[in-house]
Amino acid sequence: EFAPGNLYYDGTASSWKFESNQWDFRTYNDGTKQGGSCINGAYNSNTGTPNGDWGLFGWSGSDQTHYGKITTQNNPDYSGSFMDWGGLAIGNDPVNTWRTLSKGEWNYLLNNRAKASSLRAWVTLDNNVPGLVILPDGSTTAASTVTTTALVGSSGAVFLPASGNRDGMDVNAVGSVVSYWSSTPDGTDVAYLMYFYSGNVLTVNTNRYYGNAVRLVRAAE
Repeated sequence: EFAPGNLYYDGTASSWKFESNQWDFRTYNDGTKQGGSCINGAYNSNTGTPNGDWGLFGWSGSDQTHYGKITTQNNPDYSGSFMDWGGLAIGNDPVNTWRTLSKGEWNYLLNNRAKASSLRAWVTLDNNVPGLVILPDGSTTAASTVTTTALVGSSGAVFLPASGNRDGMDVNAVGSVVSYWSSTPDGTDVAYLMYFYSGNVLTVNTNRYYGNAVRLVRAAE
């Protein structure tokens, strides 16, 4: 079972939460760079943070204070064993309710399960948000036809908005790249993520310092 929305950190409330809807996301920039689609605040030049709200995280590593909420571009700052975002209390859910998908699980879901390619598609919803729609096993709905927020719910689909990625304090590719972390490292400086663009789904390794979106899962009740 996927979380109801992307993970974010609410700086005002100093707490971790899920977005209210699957298509919601928050990111930020400094006002001069590419990207900058922003919910609840823009880049704060005085503090170097997006006014406390974070939606794109570095691969968390063993840092239990930040969980990827830092803008340093040094991979060693994210080193160590993976600290799963699901180890946090999120909203009203206690710690370890949720977890991050592994590289293998992303691959299975999007490439290796039966009819995987027909159960996913790039769409733009009726609220103008582009992203990846993923349908459950056995669905008879054409993934490419799930183009409204109402259909996301009625079809049982998971929708991952194209929230782009972050390099330090610069946000890029908002609206054109679906980029979500896995829990799988690849050495000390690199980790795997799920990357979707132009109809292609890849699990690729990238520097841990890059900021990417997080969508958690839990065992179905």
